[in-house]
Amino acid sequence: YKKDVETLEKVQRRATRMIRGLETKTYEERLQELGMASLVKRRTKGDMIAVFQYLRGCHREEGVKLFSKVPVGQTRNNGWKLNKERFNLEIRRNFLTVRTINQWNRS
Repeated sequence: YKKDVETLEKVQRRATRMIRGLETKTYEERLQELGMASLVKRRTKGDMIAVFQYLRGCHREEGVKLFSKVPVGQTRNNGWKLNKERFNLEIRRNFLTVRTINQWNRS
């Protein structure tokens, strides 16, 4: 996964450098001027939107099966804190239900 992200990020860096007037600016400045975000930030934002939709929106039935909330008495948070599941295989770490829980519980 990291290798793929780095490759795509490298292509995006090169493509934004080709735009006239942005050649001398840093990558972050080019992204800001173009109104873009890095791939990692876009993926995180997309993940948070997907979790929100599963928990409250149009995928309600599937969301109940995918995520489990912490019982209300065990949290002082907003009541939408999710249980962190354990997993045996390292590849499971990249699944939506695992990679988003820490970020979701922080916000």
